[in-house]
Amino acid sequence: MTKSENYMRLRKQGMTYAAIAKKYGVSRQAVHQCVKEYGTLSINIRPTTVVFPGLRQWMCENHIFVADLEQITGKCLRKALSSGKISHKNIAAILKATGLSYDQAFGQSE
Repeated sequence: MTKSENYMRLRKQGMTYAAIAKKYGVSRQAVHQCVKEYGTLSINIRPTTVVFPGLRQWMCENHIFVADLEQITGKCLRKALSSGKISHKNIAAILKATGLSYDQAFGQSE
């Protein structure tokens, strides 16, 4: 579970930003920022926007939205997945999360 997921879980349980910050040894503002960013990641964007056929197929078969993949990897991916311009770090995170090989996820054939 990522720190943002932990922060969000505790907020949903009623903990204040200050209490969460104290628990994790960070500032209240850091917790607020993570919760805010996590909230924007939770928008469900369908895999049809993904330009990589193999990854798109895997996402459809596993009922994974772009936001789900972002949460699993801890990376902001929606722009990269729809534009096809993706960093090596994001590729590595996706491959680790999906268990796919590079060719399976990012190859040209479906």
